[in-house]
Amino acid sequence: MYRGLEIGRINNLALNDGRDSIVASASIEPAFSDMLNQGTLFLLEEAKVSLTGVENLSNLLTGNFLTLVPGEGPQTRDFIAIQQEELDRVQAKSVSLRLLADNSYGLEPGVNVLYRGIPVGNLSSVELVDDQVAMDIAIDVEYKHLIRSQNRFFVTGSATAELTEAGLNVTVPPAKQLLTGSISFVSEGQQTERAEFPLFQTKALAELAKHNQTGSMTMKLFAAELPPIKKGSPLLYRNMEVGSIADYELTDGGVYISVSIDNKYKHLVTKQTVFWNRSGVEVEASLSGINVKAAPLKTLIDGGIAFDNLPGIENKTGSNWKLYSDFNSARKFGQSITLFTTATDQAINKGMAIKYQGVKVGEVMLTLPDFDKDRVEIVARILPEYVKQLTNTGTYYWMVKPEIGLNGVKNLGAIVSQYIAVEPGKGEPSKTFDLHDFAKVDNGIQFILQSENRGSIKPGTPILYRDIEVGRVTMVELGPFADRVVSTIEVDPNYAYLVRANSVFWNASGLNVQFGLSGANIKAGTVDSLLRGGITFSTPEGNQLQPQAKAGQTFYLNKEGDASWKEWRTAIPAP
Repeated sequence: MYRGLEIGRINNLALNDGRDSIVASASIEPAFSDMLNQGTLFLLEEAKVSLTGVENLSNLLTGNFLTLVPGEGPQTRDFIAIQQEELDRVQAKSVSLRLLADNSYGLEPGVNVLYRGIPVGNLSSVELVDDQVAMDIAIDVEYKHLIRSQNRFFVTGSATAELTEAGLNVTVPPAKQLLTGSISFVSEGQQTERAEFPLFQTKALAELAKHNQTGSMTMKLFAAELPPIKKGSPLLYRNMEVGSIADYELTDGGVYISVSIDNKYKHLVTKQTVFWNRSGVEVEASLSGINVKAAPLKTLIDGGIAFDNLPGIENKTGSNWKLYSDFNSARKFGQSITLFTTATDQAINKGMAIKYQGVKVGEVMLTLPDFDKDRVEIVARILPEYVKQLTNTGTYYWMVKPEIGLNGVKNLGAIVSQYIAVEPGKGEPSKTFDLHDFAKVDNGIQFILQSENRGSIKPGTPILYRDIEVGRVTMVELGPFADRVVSTIEVDPNYAYLVRANSVFWNASGLNVQFGLSGANIKAGTVDSLLRGGITFSTPEGNQLQPQAKAGQTFYLNKEGDASWKEWRTAIPAP
């Protein structure tokens, strides 16, 4: 056909040699043979029946036909029939773009491409390329200026409902779009020759992509389990939406959640920022009553995550932000620390309190045996208001145990429930500490005792001078050649002058029973030393008092004391 006139007829149809296309033979009226040149195009006119109507209705009765579009160039007899979309492209009446998606979303060739509800093009083809769906669209050349670098294409044509603070917004498109679907887009960015764009399933996902392009900062959170959220759920700061949930994925031991926050709000994220789940209703019961706090309406439906700056709260798991299950859990958690036992008889239980001068400042959360290093690893938390004072190098933690002696009972509260005591330090921030078996001796002077065997000596064993406690054992270990036991002791600075260069040390712990022909000889220390053990020292009498022992000096620890040593009355003036 040419301008409505029949100028020829198809004579024969056959498959080509490769059987992948149809070859048609036609005869053209001689009066129109001068139009058969290389620039001439043959347009295939087909009847199209869809839910929106019928195109070329007469073709249903007469069949499809070819329309001749004259061109210029040398004479030829071979042509390829094309469809309207290809003709528009060849004649520069449209610009071709490719959209990539994970699904076809039920779209078929011919559906409209809309800009603000106005048709500006149509979908040419839908095909599977590798593992993606590729859709070719043709934008009318008069709308070419709408093709920009940050365009976002999305599927429209179905009714949508969005729950906002103002209520439920329901959007219903025109009937034609409801039946066939359509593609809409947002035009943003610079003029570009870009020919490929992603296609989003909804406008909400397209808006989320806007944040990921230029206008947001992305952060990764870690949670033990996925809270009731979805992609696009709000990110809140004091109930104000400042971003959204971008994605989430499973990982070893939990879930990674990616959130994006608008650049204009990114200054709200600091080193003290804490994230928590803001979905649902929070109920807090106390003696004063029940406090119910409900999230915003949209968050109740879609879920959400909130954040704020809370000093003293642990907010990282490795390099990722930590997500708490709710605000109360975040507010009360504080900072986790790790303690390592230094003695084999330290019985630590989950929930054991950490106290400073009788005030609870933390608790034990978890105990893990470290078989390789023959110790126990203790994970504890310090309450938020005490983190700054109790998580520094120099902070001293020790087990408090009841001490029963001749003078009465010390640490009576530990009889009912043992606890860990702490003394604040003043160094750099730290998260790992040793758990000692005895209280700290400020500026204690250290000395070394050597003996053939350990006996009843252990860390915490008191050092006695005339039955007065002046120090304690801090460490017991084998010597470098395993031929002796080396004990480190600390003597209170107020009593360090009593240790002279020639002082003698002996073990005063327990009972010493010797049997002979004349019977049994029983030697015992004080009741206190029987109960707690102890090491005693004294200084020999002489014409001249020996100088004070230097820190680190080594002494021999005798198994027992000679009777004469206990009778020495050497005068040692206080400095």
